[in-house]
Amino acid sequence: MKPVAIVLLSLCATSAVSAKTEAVGPSGFKLSHEVATAADPATVWKALGRIGRWWDPQHTWSGDARNMHIDLKAGGCFCESWKDQSVEHSRVIWAHRNTRLRMLGAFGPLQEWGVSGVAEFVIAPTDTGSTIVFTYNVSGDARFKLDGVAAIVDQVLGTQVQRLANYAATGSPDADR
Repeated sequence: MKPVAIVLLSLCATSAVSAKTEAVGPSGFKLSHEVATAADPATVWKALGRIGRWWDPQHTWSGDARNMHIDLKAGGCFCESWKDQSVEHSRVIWAHRNTRLRMLGAFGPLQEWGVSGVAEFVIAPTDTGSTIVFTYNVSGDARFKLDGVAAIVDQVLGTQVQRLANYAATGSPDADR
């Protein structure tokens, strides 16, 4: 099978239950993704803390997701460290074990624009596992035309949430394993 076809099939197999981007404008946007997983809330929470095992390495500064870590408590750092460099992606501002993780920070290239972002994972039990609802509310200077990057940020973070759900349920972030 051609690589493009494999990628398209993988995307279909791992699509989010729901995804939406709203309130999009030059000074900000809000995105949300809701994904179901067979893992229970405690397992999802534990997986969140193992971010280096499920985050896509293509969306790291170091090129290696194993350099990422997150401390699941208020004041905890979602950081990446390698060689003589380190970066704080966000800071935990609310942690409720097995239920909610809220972080303040600008991910990736948004950081250099002085953007403010609040990211939140809400984990709810279901009859078959859990639902993970991820939201990211971003605001900043309209000069940076944040509406022009909203779709890209939405795609990248939606992929991360799906990888988390896959990892929590199967031990692998990839949908086809």
